[in-house]
Amino acid sequence: MGTFNFLIFLVFTSTFVYTTYSSNNIPVQQTKQTNPVVYIFEYLTGPNVTTTIIAGKSTGEATMKVPNIIEFGTVAVFDYIVKEGASEESKEIGRAQGYYMNSQLDGKAMFMSFSLIFNDGEFKGSTLQFQGSDIYTTEQRELAVVSGTGAFRFVRGYVIMESIEFVDPRIVVGANITLIH
Repeated sequence: MGTFNFLIFLVFTSTFVYTTYSSNNIPVQQTKQTNPVVYIFEYLTGPNVTTTIIAGKSTGEATMKVPNIIEFGTVAVFDYIVKEGASEESKEIGRAQGYYMNSQLDGKAMFMSFSLIFNDGEFKGSTLQFQGSDIYTTEQRELAVVSGTGAFRFVRGYVIMESIEFVDPRIVVGANITLIH
């Protein structure tokens, strides 16, 4: 008799839970796709340098041992300027801050991890976190969007990066971002 009562209880409880929490009663959050395009400015020399090598093999003369980013194992940190357009006069809308390390034995790829911090514009106060392999010798590179804050909580996506300009001392990279959030 105890087993029969337990089965009746189980059927009643299951039916109650199903009708109470069925898909008709639970609000479903709609996902949306956002496709921001930003331009990342890196300055290699001069008073506005945005990258610093912090570890790596030293090359050059004994009096001037300078790590070379092309060498396997070299690590650099950066604080790039992010603008809404590819020209120098474009409005600054954020910063890309993080690090990269040369992670390929032949020196042709970097592992990157960085935050895109929006300090102006439509996404002011929000951030995106990127990570992945940047094979800088290719025309286009793809990194994963692994997280976000503000308008981009629970985000997932990717970024296609493409070198737009390389005029010493400046490199401009276009970043076409696809986000689902």
